[in-house]
Amino acid sequence: KQWYQRRVAITAGGNGSSSANNFMSSSQQHQQQQNQPQNNNSSNQAEVIARVLQALPSNALSNTSQLANTIMLIQALSGNNSNSNNSMPQMNQQRMSAPPPQKSSLKPFIPRPDDVKYKVEIPDSLVGRVLGRLGATITEIQNTSGCEVKFSQRGEYVPGTQNRLLYVCGQQAGCKVAQQLILSKIEGDAGDVSSSDFVFEQIPNN
Repeated sequence: KQWYQRRVAITAGGNGSSSANNFMSSSQQHQQQQNQPQNNNSSNQAEVIARVLQALPSNALSNTSQLANTIMLIQALSGNNSNSNNSMPQMNQQRMSAPPPQKSSLKPFIPRPDDVKYKVEIPDSLVGRVLGRLGATITEIQNTSGCEVKFSQRGEYVPGTQNRLLYVCGQQAGCKVAQQLILSKIEGDAGDVSSSDFVFEQIPNN
C-alpha cells in the first residue's frame, strides 16, 4: 500500500511538471507570435531601404533635393506615410468648417450742404466690376472715399444704349478718390478696358 501511494505521488508530480512546462511553452509561443508582426514590419522596411539605396546612383545623396526625394520615397514604400494620409481628412474638414469671409459693413453717408455730385455712364456688362461680389467692391469704394456711390435701377438705361448711370455724391476730395477707384475697377487687373472712355460729369446742385 505504501509502495502504491508513493508511486501515485511520483506520477502526479511528474504530470504537474509536464503541465507547467507545457504552459510555459505555450506562453512563449504566444509572445513570439505577438512580436512576429513587428519584426516582419521592421525587416520589410529594411529591405525597402536597401533596395532604394542600391538603385540610386553614387552621387544621388550629395544633392539635397535628391536626398529629400529619396527619403519621401522610402517613407511611401515602407508605409510610414499613413499618418499624413490620415491627417488629410482632418485638414479638409477644418477648411470646410472655416467661416466664409464676411463683407464689410457700409458706413453711413451723411449729406452736407457743400456736397457735389457726379455721374458717369457704365455699360451693363461692366457694372459687375464696380459692384463686386455681393456688393463688396462698391461698399469698399464708399467706405474709402466717404461718398455715396450708387447705380441707376437695373434695366434703367440711358436712352438708346445699354449703359447704366453711376452716381457719386460727397465732398469734392472724396469724389475724386471715388472716381479713381471706380476707373481702376473698370480697367480690371488685365487692363482690357481703357478708363479714358469714361468721363465723370458734374451735376449742378439744385
